[in-house]
Amino acid sequence: MISRLMTTLLMLFIQATFFGTIAAWAWLVAQLRAGRRLPPATPVCEVPWGVRSFVGALLVFIFLNWVVVQLYMTSTGHPAKAPLGFSEQMILVCLVNAAAVVALPLLMRLTSGATLQDFGLGPGAVVRPLVLGGMAFLLSGLPVNGLFYLCSLLWKPTKHPLEEMIRSGISPGTMYLAFLSAVIFAPAAEELVFRAILQGWLARVFGQWKLRRKQLSDQHSEEQTFFEGLEPAQIPKRWDWWTAGPIVLTSVLFALAHWPQWPAPIPLFVLSVILGSAYHYTGRLLTPFFLHALFNGFSTSVLFWMLLHEPAPLPPQVAPPATGMIAVKTPGGLPGWVTSEAPLFGGWDGLSRTQTANDVHGSSMMSGGNVFAPPARKIFEIRD
Repeated sequence: MISRLMTTLLMLFIQATFFGTIAAWAWLVAQLRAGRRLPPATPVCEVPWGVRSFVGALLVFIFLNWVVVQLYMTSTGHPAKAPLGFSEQMILVCLVNAAAVVALPLLMRLTSGATLQDFGLGPGAVVRPLVLGGMAFLLSGLPVNGLFYLCSLLWKPTKHPLEEMIRSGISPGTMYLAFLSAVIFAPAAEELVFRAILQGWLARVFGQWKLRRKQLSDQHSEEQTFFEGLEPAQIPKRWDWWTAGPIVLTSVLFALAHWPQWPAPIPLFVLSVILGSAYHYTGRLLTPFFLHALFNGFSTSVLFWMLLHEPAPLPPQVAPPATGMIAVKTPGGLPGWVTSEAPLFGGWDGLSRTQTANDVHGSSMMSGGNVFAPPARKIFEIRD
């Protein structure tokens, strides 16, 4: 059983996020009205890896999926075609993501001489990236969820398989495992792959294209001549196609990785643009990781809160209540309730309950990405 303390903590976190969002938007409006600007951005170092190292990282990740599944099947004697339980799937997801966080930087080190600084993990301030990530989380939740609401009016949202798996039984162990995967391992692996490795490599490619274009044109403006004598940390960043291109392309691939949860890829594209911009602005992977972790933690908290306070369905073939309440059986199987299409953003990775061990590899980290679970609203009551 879930303790009262756990449910209280869930509600406190949800309420804190709600009031924090109001305060963050009020602060932003005040800053804009006062004409204040953000502090200068921190330059991002050009990564040393190229296309071979990038392709090698993708192959290593696929190989890690296969290895983890095979080791689990061998050590536990699990039949290959037997379905995996919720806890088993979540454990495999955590193991694959943890292995990727360790193996991929080592691969980049061996193939291109990359250092922690190239991943935005070098020594430096910690508080500022965390504060910026928290502010970005509070400011981005409203537009991302609002966009999903508009999309849900045009398309019927696909229910995330994890919602059905959790409905089968919620326990403290299930909650701990879900939060561990959602808040730690999934954001760490996805930000390492998409922001540090993919976006970093695309930024290098776009930078080389820009340099070649300048060399071919053989034209240097006064601004370029002035900046030639400055250190890289002193050169200001400008938001042009050469800067936005890597962020946009990375976001397109991030959204496509979550395609099965349509129309979630549309708002997730916007979220990925925010994550990529945060990484570009701060030069620290800690900022998008913290933003991503807060998003996942908040949505997972809301999902658990909904399921914990969801009324139990009536037994089959029960007569309608004598008070005149209409009993309606919806597709969700909840008599007396009807589900709205209001959006709820959530985010933690997982697998379908019907997947077998052979289906686990290849879909562990980017299997579902984010959850948009429609809440329920009570049906009206007829009075005589």
